[in-house]
Amino acid sequence: MVYGAILAGGTGSRMGAEIPKQFLPLEDGRPILIRTLEVFLKCSQIGHIMLAVHAEWMNHTRKLLSEWAPAPPVAVTCLSGGADRNETMRCILEEMNRLCAAPDSILVTHDGVRPFVTVDLLERSIAAARQYGAAIAAVPAVDTIAQSEDGQTVGGLLDRSKLIQVQTPQTFQFGLLRQMYRQTDARQLAKMTDAGAVCVAQGQPVYLVTGSRLNFKITTPEDLKLANRINGVLSED
Repeated sequence: MVYGAILAGGTGSRMGAEIPKQFLPLEDGRPILIRTLEVFLKCSQIGHIMLAVHAEWMNHTRKLLSEWAPAPPVAVTCLSGGADRNETMRCILEEMNRLCAAPDSILVTHDGVRPFVTVDLLERSIAAARQYGAAIAAVPAVDTIAQSEDGQTVGGLLDRSKLIQVQTPQTFQFGLLRQMYRQTDARQLAKMTDAGAVCVAQGQPVYLVTGSRLNFKITTPEDLKLANRINGVLSED
């Protein structure tokens, strides 16, 4: 079985809004999180979807589900996330244990504020995880990346040809990812950004799946403006 997990536990401080950014509406009225969820619901391979949100926003999320997805084709459940991304991933893995998920089940994890993911990208990620165990979406870096020790001067330039920009979905065989997290202690986890980094740190190869420039993370007011323009164009197609 394939499980989907949409991570939406952030507070969105960089957006400067009164509510977390994943709940902000696009110009067509749909909250960003709902637009992301709708893509997951269109992926016929996914049989259960988990929304991991901050405990204080559980009731709000359930209300949005009743308004925007009152009769989903698969089970959609809310669960309380942890203090950071990797603690939230632990909560998701615990929920899958509770659901008695088989070790060879596939878990597709995705940022709630990347609403322009596509069904095609989800399906290619699922196929890669089935074959390789772990897969993440990524695109080649197009900007020159510089290092700076003091934040004021350039200390060195990195070779752009060897750099990629990691996105989500990040997709795994459940048993493998559960093992990776069990082998990683809390101090190590605190230094890692996501599940892909946990796998790499444990020596687990992670396969790259070609992502999309449109699959960007809405973080700032400028991102939200761009998202509205893209959403308007896509809605016309």
